[in-house]
Amino acid sequence: MSLWEGILELAYRHGWSPVGTQEPHTDDWRSRRSPSEGRTWDRHDYFSHELQHVGRDDARSLSGSVLRALSDVKIGVNRGPELSASNRKAMQLFAAFAGRGGFTIGSAP
Repeated sequence: MSLWEGILELAYRHGWSPVGTQEPHTDDWRSRRSPSEGRTWDRHDYFSHELQHVGRDDARSLSGSVLRALSDVKIGVNRGPELSASNRKAMQLFAAFAGRGGFTIGSAP
């Protein structure tokens, strides 16, 4: 599981109710999809890294849920949920970033 998928899973399990992403501003994503996938944007898509936008309120809600999750997750303990120190730090940084408002989901440079 990627760090991004871990963030989304933890947030969802700690109360985040996704509002949905906004369609990317360019049509490039359409050309990468097969005809069977359809040509309309799936608002539930937080995974494809197609430059979809997460709105301000959704981002802040996601941030709050990540922070709640981090208070429940232990580092390197053999009982209950675990999280490495580096992943915890990355999630804290993400939560601070998302807490400032909306963002765009894209692939890593």
